[in-house]
Amino acid sequence: TPSQKIELYSNKLKDAGFDPLPTFHEPPESPYNEPKLASEYPLIFTNRKFTNFIHSGGRQIPSLRKERPEPQVSINASTAKKLGISDGDWVYIENKRGRIKQKAILSSDIDPRVIIADYGWWFPEKDASQDMHGWKESNLNILTDNKQPYDREMGSATLKGILCKVYKAS
Repeated sequence: TPSQKIELYSNKLKDAGFDPLPTFHEPPESPYNEPKLASEYPLIFTNRKFTNFIHSGGRQIPSLRKERPEPQVSINASTAKKLGISDGDWVYIENKRGRIKQKAILSSDIDPRVIIADYGWWFPEKDASQDMHGWKESNLNILTDNKQPYDREMGSATLKGILCKVYKAS
């Protein structure tokens, strides 16, 4: 920051015409903004980057892959039970833009309305010429959109707070 200190009030945001204090804005695709869509896709996905990987990099490094061999999605245990999903099951995460597959990890620490999917997956062991290392199988970019509305202050695509449903993979 210009003051070289932590700033909660941002003059740069104010000068750009935005609220200078952190302000909550309801995500464009939420149960409140799109209740009809939420009836079909009742869960909200966010994502995480496993600390050993940098963005989508490192999946080809055996020692890193040993730590996280497959993409994982964390699901509240009670939500998973209602959906017939057990710990370690492969599940589909689906929304209006597409579907991916990740391995379910159950937790009681997650809000029952939310899932946390792994970010940046591809499979270096799969054929690059046929399917670009299987990137479409588990990569959450399939579920996101690079169209408007963008984040108000940063102009980035929405990567979190997206409606979805989860079900056991066949």
